[in-house]
Amino acid sequence: MKKIVYVLFFLLGVSTGIAQVSSNAYLLEWDPSSSDQNKIQRLDLLTGFNSEGYNNQPFYDGQELYLSSSWKERKQSNTNIIALNLREKSIRRVTDTKDAEYSPQVIDRNLLFVRMNPETKFQELWQYDGHQLEKVLPESNVAYFSSVTTTLVAVVLIENNQLNLYEINIKTGQKKKIIDNAGRSLARDTDGALYFVHKYSADTWYIKAYDRLTGQIRIICKTIPGAEDFFLENEKHLWMAKGSRIYRTRLTAGLSSSWENIFNLEDYPLNNIGRLCVIGTNQLIFINQ
Repeated sequence: MKKIVYVLFFLLGVSTGIAQVSSNAYLLEWDPSSSDQNKIQRLDLLTGFNSEGYNNQPFYDGQELYLSSSWKERKQSNTNIIALNLREKSIRRVTDTKDAEYSPQVIDRNLLFVRMNPETKFQELWQYDGHQLEKVLPESNVAYFSSVTTTLVAVVLIENNQLNLYEINIKTGQKKKIIDNAGRSLARDTDGALYFVHKYSADTWYIKAYDRLTGQIRIICKTIPGAEDFFLENEKHLWMAKGSRIYRTRLTAGLSSSWENIFNLEDYPLNNIGRLCVIGTNQLIFINQ
């Protein structure tokens, strides 16, 4: 069994709440200049302060790693948002409410997240600019989202027990359906194309790209079987994970190569890797649960 380094973070008033399925965030680093680029140089457990709790839905804004987290010790079940400063090894409490907040993203210095009222079970998209909290959309069935432009958001809505992908104008409320049976991962490239998972059938899932200017949808590649979390890295690579393995495919002129197994973490042992995000040229953060 290989060694995982525990990283000590200083807690800045972070409260505790009951966990969902136990999950933890890890930082993996490799040497891109080495002939063996698949050799792991460093693997750190980032959420050792809450290792038995829920730590998921990572978003890195260049300075802080945002997570949806809840703790095991409390009787109430609510998820709040925390931010980890990886350089200073400190934690900042972002929300501390009786509602459940998750899926954090920082867009134009504003924090956007899905907020669920524990009594009504409504799931709504909210925004916090550091001073004022406001609801972004009237919809109460929001599952996942991603910014498209300053006025457009891509939103996965829960409808009739399935997830459907829409483009919604937050100023006018105009809504356009992109596709039924979407997955939970969304990403946007610099040209405004929206990448998403389409669950075409029970066994066949694709990563596709939607061009909002032409309305066309094209297939990029099949997902790793049974996986729906992907990360788009600088429009050059797509990353996915399944079990103990982390995969990557190269994008060239809108087409992908075959999936390549980059890292195998079964010796650590980590065997249920899901969401992930790449930092710089040689680091990635992933969630294992």
